[in-house]
Amino acid sequence: MRLRTARVICVASAVLVLAPTAALAAAGDPQQKHTSAGTLQATSALVRVGDLGAGWKSSRSNGGQLECDAVLQPNESDLIEAGKAVGPLFTSGMEAVTQNVHVFATEAQANIAWKRALTNKLVLCMEQQVENLSSMGSPVSVTEWHRLALPRSDARVTEFRVVAKAKTAKTTWSKVYFDQILLGRAKTMTRIVFSSLRAPVSKTLEQKLASVVANRMAGA
Repeated sequence: MRLRTARVICVASAVLVLAPTAALAAAGDPQQKHTSAGTLQATSALVRVGDLGAGWKSSRSNGGQLECDAVLQPNESDLIEAGKAVGPLFTSGMEAVTQNVHVFATEAQANIAWKRALTNKLVLCMEQQVENLSSMGSPVSVTEWHRLALPRSDARVTEFRVVAKAKTAKTTWSKVYFDQILLGRAKTMTRIVFSSLRAPVSKTLEQKLASVVANRMAGA
């Protein structure tokens, strides 16, 4: 079975479930007490199709839920989420970008959420989710992961890449790349996930979007 662009798109959208995005809160999710101001702040930090350049299209993000084990997810049940936004699914050829944004009630709570997220469990969770993509009909196996370096920023930032191999034909395996950028500023935390088949999304584009989003978080 050939891994078509639609499969890559589905992969990217599903992997985005690295932070709570489900309609129903699960154990360990922050308490949802959304306000108009919090929701507006979250929405204002989203990537827009014009940020990506020519050739990119936008559609509703709806990749389903591929959750990792609860032990790999941070417990934020003592925190309050004041706003949340999930961006559209952006695609161009064999590349896709998705994003979610969470606004906490206070900057102190956002700092706590950041510290709890920045553990090796973040990577292990993403690796497990990627391998669970095999349930979509094409075998997928993680082969490696490593951190990526972004330019210095006033925002808190970390980025890493998970590389997997996917069976794209009867005897052919192709590389699939998943890059995740985590940004934090004041009360806001966001994750941007890039997925691509055979070659990584360009470093230039990732750095550009990280800068654009960080600036929007500062102005929110």
